Amino acid sequence: MAILKNLEIWFVKCDPKRPSKTVSPENPTWEVQIRTKDKTVRAELTKLNIKTKVVRADKEDEESPILYYSANIKKKSLKKDGSASPPVQVVNGKGNDVDPNTIGNGSIANLRIVQNPFSFVAKEGGTISGIATTLMAIQLVKHIVYTPKPMEDFGDVETEVLTPKTEPAEAGGPDANDPEEGMY
Repeated sequence: MAILKNLEIWFVKCDPKRPSKTVSPENPTWEVQIRTKDKTVRAELTKLNIKTKVVRADKEDEESPILYYSANIKKKSLKKDGSASPPVQVVNGKGNDVDPNTIGNGSIANLRIVQNPFSFVAKEGGTISGIATTLMAIQLVKHIVYTPKPMEDFGDVETEVLTPKTEPAEAGGPDANDPEEGMY
């Protein structure tokens, strides 16, 4: 096990009852995006085989300033044998449980991860191997509380109510050449 310290976290999806189905509906995941602006921290993540993406001010321009480095760390909700995995533990600095739905973007956290080597034969042939990183726990160092913005109200408008025609159709029924014939 390893501890990743003082990383900015974004898009926390660690609700024990609602893992994300975005990547795999068959095996939903709990996940978090980690971010850093520090090249030294990025190098440490790379040494741990955690691949980071470079996010630039202009993603099309390789010379534009780097805004941050990011990586997504996940945990599958089902083990290989199909049994349920324990959810990601989310705690404060004292070890008390925190509702993961209250974590706002930009919070600072320590992450406990487990890494295991993997290897499998690809469909196209050949072997793919590497190091899998699994999120086990999040300890909040700086908890920015997520507060949902209130939804904008529609406001009052007049509602037009239409009822279908109930008159009997003339001989032969609606005219097939007139798409509006027989409509409201």
